[in-house]
Amino acid sequence: MSNKDDAGRGDKSDTDEAMLDQGWDRWLNRQLHRLYDPVLAEAVPDRIMRLLEQFETSPADDPDDDDGQKER
Repeated sequence: MSNKDDAGRGDKSDTDEAMLDQGWDRWLNRQLHRLYDPVLAEAVPDRIMRLLEQFETSPADDPDDDDGQKER
């Protein structure tokens, strides 16, 4: 066989592998969405929301504090 024949097969193999990768990526994407989309649509529990709000109003957000950490 010539080098031309080898190169042609390599291109086809690369194309086949790329198509398999794309198929796998699509399948995985669908499965992850099927699994996690319902969870993401759930409301955040009040207890966790209050905790998040505490972080938003934390003294660590003080613009006068140079390093963003509380003094101990």
